[in-house]
Amino acid sequence: RRSSDLEKELFESKENINDVNLLMKLKQNNVSFTTEDIKFLFEDTPVALPTKIAEVIRSASVERSVLELQNTIGLDLKENQDTLSVIGNAKKRLEELGQRLIPIEEVSKEELLKSYCNIWTSEEEIKTNCIKTPYKMLSYYLDGGYQTGLITVGARTGIGKTVVATQSVYEACEDGKSVLLFSLEMPTEKIYQKLVAMKAGLLLNEMRPQKGRSEETLEKIRWATEEVLKWKLTIISKEEVTLELIKSMVLQAKQKKEGLDLVVIDYLQLISTKGLKYGTRQEAVAEMSRTCKILSMALDIPIMILVQLNRHDKNDSDDRLPTKEDIKESGAIASDSDVIILIHRKYDDDSTDKKALIILDKNRYGQSNKKIKVRNVLEKGKFVDIEEENNTTEENSDEKIDWGNIEDIAEDTNSMDFTDDDLKDIFD
Repeated sequence: RRSSDLEKELFESKENINDVNLLMKLKQNNVSFTTEDIKFLFEDTPVALPTKIAEVIRSASVERSVLELQNTIGLDLKENQDTLSVIGNAKKRLEELGQRLIPIEEVSKEELLKSYCNIWTSEEEIKTNCIKTPYKMLSYYLDGGYQTGLITVGARTGIGKTVVATQSVYEACEDGKSVLLFSLEMPTEKIYQKLVAMKAGLLLNEMRPQKGRSEETLEKIRWATEEVLKWKLTIISKEEVTLELIKSMVLQAKQKKEGLDLVVIDYLQLISTKGLKYGTRQEAVAEMSRTCKILSMALDIPIMILVQLNRHDKNDSDDRLPTKEDIKESGAIASDSDVIILIHRKYDDDSTDKKALIILDKNRYGQSNKKIKVRNVLEKGKFVDIEEENNTTEENSDEKIDWGNIEDIAEDTNSMDFTDDDLKDIFD
């Protein structure tokens, strides 16, 4: 009953209602709880990691011991006139209590380094918690793909950040990974439509209900739908998604049998600020970014967030290459991110062979300031490697690119001051 009263208190105060906050509230109200009480509270799947709950309980125990020590000091001073001895004993006890709050290393440094050495010296390629990207050169520079950390994908409106996210989800699901996708902008049907079209190898307009489609096309759609059904993919598409909902669902998904390998949030600035008590929008967005970063590190998975970019001023050219400084609303996003990927393409591109740039603007895992040229195939809802497109549609073309020299494809962008001629060369 007392637990229910406290849940009501949390609700009325607009604080997040979860197991950790509830335990803290019990502790603040001097309500004692036993192991059996905790088991009862967490009969359902907990929304916080067991280690986090253990930390809260341990902290409550230490605080209770400190309060008891205060009473003990008073009694000792009355019985013993040696004040220094009393202070010395109290200091020793406080140090012991402080040690209890320091996390115990589950694995020794020696064991940890030896396990790392075994990985580094292995003759077989080992990619733990690594999600392959849709693009060959991007995977190369990210040391195999998306790894544990905050992956930020940014672009101006309508340029293609959702395309990169959807392709990343597709690649992960095809590789048997478990994926949780929060779509705050696109309905579930449209996302599945894009994924099924990719699986079936169809144009997006062939997925629309219409007369005149061949039986072969319809059969491809049915087959691809059955294949997508086998994926470990969960899509959350709601009008209002809060940070607390994301945290709870991510933690619950991680504890399920199939686990969780990748989280995608499309996109960060659309997360509701309900429940976040911050003075400015920038502070609220910074909290969202930081929470995603902490979740990623705690669960040892990559979390991809999509973000909007803006122009420096209204006179900015549509073709100016974007940088991480263009991320809207909060500079904290760039600081928290382990990887920043920016997408750029020309607004008015009337060429028959449209290109786009994937700019690796930040990379804690290796080289950064790289731009990777890809072919724009948005009629299929994707960007493709130039090598892949050449091999499939232009087998005898004289324009094949020699992929032996990586720097020919992903050029350095250490200097972002491009002239109009430079930009024309990039897209030509």
